[in-house]
Amino acid sequence: MKILFIGGTRFYGKHMVEIAVANGHEVAVLSRFQTPVPQSEALFSKVEILKGDGIDDLPRLVQGRAWDAVIDVCA
Repeated sequence: MKILFIGGTRFYGKHMVEIAVANGHEVAVLSRFQTPVPQSEALFSKVEILKGDGIDDLPRLVQGRAWDAVIDVCA
């Protein structure tokens, strides 16, 4: 399953991304990355990173892409 997480780099969102990756899902994370994520962190080397400010950048970042599920964990 292709899953887009809006947020997903901190708190419980990071754990949800971890679980999705561990279960073989194709994961993308849309994040502002206000908290730096170490480049060496294995989890984020396995996901597609979409860097932007959710609402403002979302149309540009998702254009021409499709996901089976979108999970918003940024709130």
